Amino acid sequence: MCIRDRNSIISMFILACRISKKSKLFAKNYCNLDVVTTNRKEEAERERLPPGTRQLSEEERVETLKNLQESKADVEKMIGKMPISMRTLALQQRKAELEKKVEELDRAIATFSRPKVYIAIE
Repeated sequence: MCIRDRNSIISMFILACRISKKSKLFAKNYCNLDVVTTNRKEEAERERLPPGTRQLSEEERVETLKNLQESKADVEKMIGKMPISMRTLALQQRKAELEKKVEELDRAIATFSRPKVYIAIE
């Protein structure tokens, strides 16, 4: 509600009542009630956030989720390109590292798939 609308509502309310200064104050408080309830809602949302965190916006969350899924696909391709016979210790270690990375990416994808994601404030 813009200020012009608020003032017109106040003046219409005052004209309708045609009473003392108390009515004018009541009309101003009545119009400010919308602003106060909006501020209270914002404060309540801030209080619900865990301390030291902020909620990730929807665009950031979706973009991060997309990047994670692409990374997982790349790592899975690398695992698929590895030889079937893992005879050397280096190949076995590399495959274990890549599988561990896939597990980490799966956990991250599960986290960013939630509707609300909170991240630490830097």
